[in-house]
Amino acid sequence: MYSEELIEYVMKRAEFKARQVVKKVPSLGEVEDVQQDLIEDVLRSLPRFNGDRAGVKTFICRVINNRIGDLLKSHEAASRGNGCTKESLDDWVRDETGNWVRRDTTVDASRRCAHLGICERSDHEQRELEMDVASVMASLPPQQRDVCAMLRTKTPTEIARETGMARSVIYKHIAAIRAAFIKAGLDHYL
Repeated sequence: MYSEELIEYVMKRAEFKARQVVKKVPSLGEVEDVQQDLIEDVLRSLPRFNGDRAGVKTFICRVINNRIGDLLKSHEAASRGNGCTKESLDDWVRDETGNWVRRDTTVDASRRCAHLGICERSDHEQRELEMDVASVMASLPPQQRDVCAMLRTKTPTEIARETGMARSVIYKHIAAIRAAFIKAGLDHYL
């Protein structure tokens, strides 16, 4: 079905990439196991190959690189878990007095919405943050200030359509805006 040359290319490319990734992240496992996973993914994907879109070697490299990306993402997600069990705010637990209550009543209100990026601040903290953001915004060149203001409600693609700017230019502006906020110590809010 596939030429011997193609199979050999898949084997060598998978071995090379497996060695490369395991060298950087040894906890992914043995080189041979990662290599086997990459080869399986390529073989599963080859029937979808479209010669009009790319060469077969390019297709194979993309499949391997995407699989490595997936392996690294799942590895990072697993290591973030630190072996913790999943807990729900709906679970019943004992509070400090020994009474059974739902877990959500034991969590500080400001932490309940933290996973949504919502955190409650005092009025004083909020005013200080607003002043810091306004100061950084004022230090930006006019075009970056406009892009920054539009980013509150629009995606870079929508901004590109609206302004006629290339998306690459918008992303350069975003990088400069990020740098300004990081320099001002506001990277926690990005």
